[in-house]
Amino acid sequence: MRKSNSKEIDTPRARQLAALLTTARQLRQDGKLAEAGVRCYELLQLAPDHVEALQLMASMAMQTGATDMAIASLERALAILPQSPEILIQLGEALLANRRAEEALATLKRALSLRAKDGTIFRLLGQAQLDLGRRDDALKSFRKALSIIAYDSYSAHMVAALSGEVVSAAQSYVPALFDHYAGLFDEHLTGTLEYRVPQVLLELVQRHHPGPIATALDLGCGTGLVGEAFRGVVGAMDGVDIAPEMVRKAREREIYRNVVIDDVTQALETEQFAGPYQLVTAADVFIYLGPLETAFARVATALHSGGLFGFSVETATGSEAVEIRSSGRFAHADAYLTDLAASHGFSLLERLPLPIRQERNRPIDGAIYLLQRN
Repeated sequence: MRKSNSKEIDTPRARQLAALLTTARQLRQDGKLAEAGVRCYELLQLAPDHVEALQLMASMAMQTGATDMAIASLERALAILPQSPEILIQLGEALLANRRAEEALATLKRALSLRAKDGTIFRLLGQAQLDLGRRDDALKSFRKALSIIAYDSYSAHMVAALSGEVVSAAQSYVPALFDHYAGLFDEHLTGTLEYRVPQVLLELVQRHHPGPIATALDLGCGTGLVGEAFRGVVGAMDGVDIAPEMVRKAREREIYRNVVIDDVTQALETEQFAGPYQLVTAADVFIYLGPLETAFARVATALHSGGLFGFSVETATGSEAVEIRSSGRFAHADAYLTDLAASHGFSLLERLPLPIRQERNRPIDGAIYLLQRN
């Protein structure tokens, strides 16, 4: 069977294939994934071994969480071009998303043998090694990635999280992540990822405090999803977030009395957020902070006696109190959080386990806590 690819000679058939590929790519860029998929399917019906179409199909499958389809497409492409580092990298990423870390590791090592100084490969290797519990190897891989791509804020973030070192490039990771995401944040989070933390947090608060709340502080307010959920319940709510574009979106909602750009723990040191508040919320904030001793101490000083503190976390599954995951997020153990609460003068009112979002069509286990300051 003839293998169709971008180097096929200029014939009417080749021009037809090229036009279909161009159309599919443009439709994908325009966000019309279903239509792009149809054009890709038509192309592959004409040329089942068209490598670029297989790669495009895999990329779109990854966008929709169909990792099995992505892997199948890439394995077909790799059978045609077994020495392609690009296909190996793409396949390694798809295997990681499918939670097949051992296979991803082997695939990425093949890619590395063909392209020894590729920062992206080392970054993905670090993710696979971390998923397999090989923290020391992961740290080496992330350091190597950072040495090749000095502005790789994700690798810098992972080096800092795994080693405890201060890495300057790591400081831009969370703001850049959310500024890039700001325009699609609400629709993607509440739709594709089935995110309900603000609504569940409101239900918990009202179960234990059914009346109105005079003042609240929303840490890591993002675009204002928590503020929207509590609209009409809280008299005056302040917000703080580290990402400028997210803060801009939050201001457009006209929910918050004050909303500023700042690190949440640093903001709690300022007079503007000294409180005292009746409620402090932190929805999907601590997953980017790691150790929480400073945050708990500062929240305690910002709350009224009897004030409420509601937050969400991803639940740690290993032996560590705080574990860094290949997603770049932190997970926290229940024992760590309950001990931290007690040591900072909080009583646990309720802990509600729940999947806090979907990721690659799989639930991420987490919990929402509601504490009360003694």
